[in-house]
Amino acid sequence: MIPPEKIVLFEGLLSNPPNFEGLGRFLTEIWPKIIEKHPETRLRVAGHGLQAEQREKWSKIPQVELLGFVSDLVAEYNQSRAVIVPIYTGSGTNIKVLEAMQMGRPCVITNFAAKGFETLLQDGKNILIAQNDAEFAQKLQKLLENHDISAQIAKKDIQTQLKSIPFDAILSKFL
Repeated sequence: MIPPEKIVLFEGLLSNPPNFEGLGRFLTEIWPKIIEKHPETRLRVAGHGLQAEQREKWSKIPQVELLGFVSDLVAEYNQSRAVIVPIYTGSGTNIKVLEAMQMGRPCVITNFAAKGFETLLQDGKNILIAQNDAEFAQKLQKLLENHDISAQIAKKDIQTQLKSIPFDAILSKFL
């Protein structure tokens, strides 16, 4: 079994173009930089809807585990060191960001994924917001290398959600 400090999690519906395209960009532009410095790290991709052709292609990428549908998503969050939200397009609320914070996991997101949460998210305090691919890689490497920073951000995630985010009100709009 891989220790949690070596696991990065992506969760999302892969038939949704923003998720599919964002993960694709992450895998080609960012992931190679991560495994170059941290070859033991694994990316676990939870989410169904990936086309067979793309599944075959992505399954050949080193250190990537395509899980498909996961019945116990909480367990996936609990065994991960960090969560990524590489979303660059789309509209609507990016619930993945809130979910990662609720699970108490440090999260690296794009500046696009932060839209709509500007008053809640503080780069370097309760989340890591990347302005570009190089910065995304740098911030994820920072979480992988420094347990204290990772733990501090995760703690601030929980504090932010408890004090600032009306999760019940937000989630009720989706249920």
